[in-house]
Amino acid sequence: MTLEQIDLVRAMVARYPNDLQMAYTADDIVDIHKAGRIASLIGIEGGHQIDNSLPTLRQMYALGARYMTLTHTLNNDWADSATDNPRHHGLTAFGRVVVHEMNRLGMLVDLSHVSPETMKAALSNPDTSHRIVRTGTQIAPPSRRDTIHRPTSASISGNRSALRLRWPSGKKPIQRRS
Repeated sequence: MTLEQIDLVRAMVARYPNDLQMAYTADDIVDIHKAGRIASLIGIEGGHQIDNSLPTLRQMYALGARYMTLTHTLNNDWADSATDNPRHHGLTAFGRVVVHEMNRLGMLVDLSHVSPETMKAALSNPDTSHRIVRTGTQIAPPSRRDTIHRPTSASISGNRSALRLRWPSGKKPIQRRS
């Protein structure tokens, strides 16, 4: 299914080149927007789609995927979902390797749908906290939502995956461009 969806995105971009363009980096998004086109990005919705295989993850990256949601509605063999009964209580050793490999490749770690324990485990990787995307939680007060900046610390509380990030004092997060 993932390969078919990647193929569909590429086909749509090819069919509508005046409107759509593939984006692989933040700079691509800015340039495409300035050119008046829509940036098209490829992501993997659920780590189960790599079938416990780092080579598959690398191949998805080679095909254009630039982010992956670690879980979706169910746990997978290496990470717990927010909507399933905890099985690993975060990330397994292989799950930590997946997050490390995503960081090595430059993929964004999408924490939507993950359990609080999985979120905390992913954030505990020192390379990860500046490559987080779309947590699906209230991660900061409204004035700081949808921002990008490396937090100095993170804590998770409550039963609804509420993530609190502590920002360096005196530094403002970089606002997401509209």
